[in-house]
Amino acid sequence: MDINDIFAPNRYPRGNYIERDGKIDHSKLDETLPDGNTHIVGPSDSGRSAIVQHHLSGSHPLVVDGVEVTTVGDMFSHFLNNLISKPVPPRHKITEPDLQSITRSEKLVRGAVKDRIETGHYTLVFDDFGEMPSGVQEYVADWIEDYVDTEIGTATIVSDDNKDSVYEANPNLRDQLTVTHIPEWDQPSLKQIGKTGFETVGAPMDDPTLDSLADMAEGSPTRMHELCLATFIDIATEREYDVGQEYLPNGVK
Repeated sequence: MDINDIFAPNRYPRGNYIERDGKIDHSKLDETLPDGNTHIVGPSDSGRSAIVQHHLSGSHPLVVDGVEVTTVGDMFSHFLNNLISKPVPPRHKITEPDLQSITRSEKLVRGAVKDRIETGHYTLVFDDFGEMPSGVQEYVADWIEDYVDTEIGTATIVSDDNKDSVYEANPNLRDQLTVTHIPEWDQPSLKQIGKTGFETVGAPMDDPTLDSLADMAEGSPTRMHELCLATFIDIATEREYDVGQEYLPNGVK
């Protein structure tokens, strides 16, 4: 583990995950992830994706980034990349001949990906669902409905601004998805990210500095991780790497 696993902007911070007990109903997520159907709603930069990744750690999530999707083909390309790059049950591993054949056409890509999903144990994660074009949203929402009564888990992640997008794409899903609301981060919770992280790397930080970093983060855990990461590297440089040497990221010497 290095510092990028502790202060991890836009990723799941494996070494410094803050639960925020009492502010989030984790029991809902425990019940629905990885093999249920859940809908995660919250402000942008509120750690929605990290929460899902946290609950799916050790499983085989297939993640689609809605921001990067413009066609249904893009969606399946995401799934294909997931299946190739991440550990999957051995009997479903994609071989080189498979790869050569399914990249010849979008139709073959869809068929190959759907076959592996339906015969394996996966959770389909649609991050920033609301950013997908409406036609793709409708396709995905219908697909999610098909999996509601199966062992295939699904998770849709949306911002407060488009929290109803999945229901607009398929009204039938309104009663079929378990909803978890992610609230904004307050200053004490942001401060805890820094406090826990700096203590983990053996460089405890004073309260005034932590307060200042939390204020600058303006409610964003992503921004707090960025600020703490930059601060740690500055500290390590000033102290000639006497603190947290084992956590230094590649490229810092």
